[in-house]
Amino acid sequence: MHRLTLRAVAVLLLLCYNAEPPWTMASLSVKLGIPQGATSYALDRLAAEGLLRRVPHPSDGRVRLALLTQSGRGLCRKLVTASKAPERA
Repeated sequence: MHRLTLRAVAVLLLLCYNAEPPWTMASLSVKLGIPQGATSYALDRLAAEGLLRRVPHPSDGRVRLALLTQSGRGLCRKLVTASKAPERA
């Protein structure tokens, strides 16, 4: 079971369903409207859970890109499927 904050889930879903990669911490912060510190914390949580990896930017060694792992994409699909399921009374 994953223990993620709401912001971490927002980052996960953005990475999974937004066709605007590659994502840097700065671009994620702007898109989500949250401070870079909060974005960094969310990325750390996702990485610790094995859902995300940070890779060097191909042309700027100071920047890291956020990429979902296969596990991250799988969890994203599960979250979306669960959100579409009808509520049980």
